[in-house]
Amino acid sequence: MRHPRVYTQSDISTLKAGGTYEHGIFDKLDLSTIDLTETTFTHCSFEKVRLVDTKFNAATLIHCNFSNAVLGNTNFFSTNFTDCKLVGLDFTQDVSIVGTTFTTCMFDYSNMRGLDLAKLKLDKCSFHEVDMSLANLEKTSLVDARFTNVTIDQTKFMATDLRGATLQGLNLKTNDLRGIIITPHQLQMLAEEIGILVTE
Repeated sequence: MRHPRVYTQSDISTLKAGGTYEHGIFDKLDLSTIDLTETTFTHCSFEKVRLVDTKFNAATLIHCNFSNAVLGNTNFFSTNFTDCKLVGLDFTQDVSIVGTTFTTCMFDYSNMRGLDLAKLKLDKCSFHEVDMSLANLEKTSLVDARFTNVTIDQTKFMATDLRGATLQGLNLKTNDLRGIIITPHQLQMLAEEIGILVTE
């Protein structure tokens, strides 16, 4: 097994856009204003890292931990996240996630209030104690996503793909669900949750 490299603040200047980094530990460092476009990070840790004005455009992030990182005007344009921990993040500070894909990622305890997630793929992701109020989920793919205690007040659903998702974790009674995509089994569970008895 490859031993991780622990980076110091003075090492940050060695990071280059388009580079490949594996098993790096960047915890609690300041990566603000750094351009990491088209960079690949695998099995790296960014816990409590400061990412203000940092660019991850077209970057690839696999098995990375961004828990409790500080975001602000952070650019994740066309970035690919796979099996990443994004726990406790505040996405409301001008974070750009246009064209970004998240697969099997964990967003637990994050603030996604008012976030534009339209047309993004967030399949098999986990959302526990997440505020998604006022978020735009139009044409968003959330196939097999897991929701527990998620706030969705005035969240916009339109052609949102929720097939296989755990709808029990959402308060669906107060939202306009027209156009959502679900399975027949989910439809029955949803009907029962709002008090409709489904029989043959």
